[in-house]
Amino acid sequence: AGMAGLIKVILSMNNNILPPSVNFNDINPDIENLPCQVVTKCLDWKKINNKIVAGVSSFGISGTNTHAIIEYFDNDQIIGSPNSDRQ
Repeated sequence: AGMAGLIKVILSMNNNILPPSVNFNDINPDIENLPCQVVTKCLDWKKINNKIVAGVSSFGISGTNTHAIIEYFDNDQIIGSPNSDRQ
């Protein structure tokens, strides 16, 4: 599940799309006023401060837990790259 989540995030970042949450029906009334939302349909993944960042967590049965923060990297932002406008 951890690798599947990581692959899903990388593909989503590459395509600038936030995929919907699987099997989501109703929000818990205890958290419905939080400043966040559950994605129920595909949305454009908008950059914030010119960045796209995501977190991936995986929780194992044996207690092995992993957490990763992934940031999208654009080759065009490298100074001197063939696709860069900057010199």
